[in-house]
Amino acid sequence: MAVRRVVACNFETTVPGGFQGGHMHHCHAIGCHREIPPRRFMCRQHWYALPRHYQQAIWRHYRPGQERAKDPSDEYRTVARDAINWLSATSQKGR
Repeated sequence: MAVRRVVACNFETTVPGGFQGGHMHHCHAIGCHREIPPRRFMCRQHWYALPRHYQQAIWRHYRPGQERAKDPSDEYRTVARDAINWLSATSQKGR
């Protein structure tokens, strides 16, 4: 596994895999606790479980840097909520 030394938020740390973001966040799928880079919406497993139209809509409404500024658009929030709810409903049916 690659490890890269980075300086983030005025402190030096080592980050597995070489991620250079300073912090991670969790996948937005309900119940998933996988850590992912802030610019990602979901972990790989949940992202690819979404229908293509949700993936396209999320990217269409994503604004570069919104994860740092914490200011996603209303359209992005709506699409994100719909995608999370769809995935949750689909997961419930499979139980």
